[in-house]
Amino acid sequence: MNTNIAVSSPKSKIQPKNGEIFYPSEEKKKLGETDFQHIQILILEQQLRIFLSEKKDIYLASDLIVYYEEGNPNRRFAPDLMICFGVENKKRRSYKIWEEKQVPQVIIEVASEATWQKDVTTKRRLYERLGVAEYYIIDPEYKYLTQPLIAYRLEFGDLVRQAINNNRIFSHLLDLELVNTGTDFRFSNPETDNFLPTAQELSQVNQELLSENEILKAELTRLKGEK
Repeated sequence: MNTNIAVSSPKSKIQPKNGEIFYPSEEKKKLGETDFQHIQILILEQQLRIFLSEKKDIYLASDLIVYYEEGNPNRRFAPDLMICFGVENKKRRSYKIWEEKQVPQVIIEVASEATWQKDVTTKRRLYERLGVAEYYIIDPEYKYLTQPLIAYRLEFGDLVRQAINNNRIFSHLLDLELVNTGTDFRFSNPETDNFLPTAQELSQVNQELLSENEILKAELTRLKGEK
């Protein structure tokens, strides 16, 4: 959950001997994040990865460094979650907007004591300038934001705050609802009104189906033996 929206500093540009500018794929993590943030990011990421697993042109990343100004590795940010449409779904060490030809269209930040003020100010302004279409901020501790779920949508170049109705907001790009359940935040499919499963929940369902299948096989064997 990197909070570094770096500023320009010529001295901090790292140039190898061949003269090419170096764009680090990792940077020192800052202290202050808790289980609340880590668990919440994991829930949403797992839900989306399963939901988007068959999509070859939608890229999902968590805490990946995004560079937005060619030639200046200080111009970067690392959103908690980002979704890019029209971009190949493959592993990356970092995301360079000028190479991908696409800004992240959906960004989700998970607020913490260390990040919430930047989430609603500095980051929002940057994402607005870059043209991010949908921006969501969630507060898993229910103590920092004026509302635990805040949503913005790009309208004529401005990220405009959206109304949260019934503790949920519809994402037009994802075709999903982001829902504040009162204890955590989850994606829901509005067509079925069901939450998307996490990897753990999906594994549990599969295990239950296997158990039921074994019971049916045993019952079928018993019935055959009675003939």
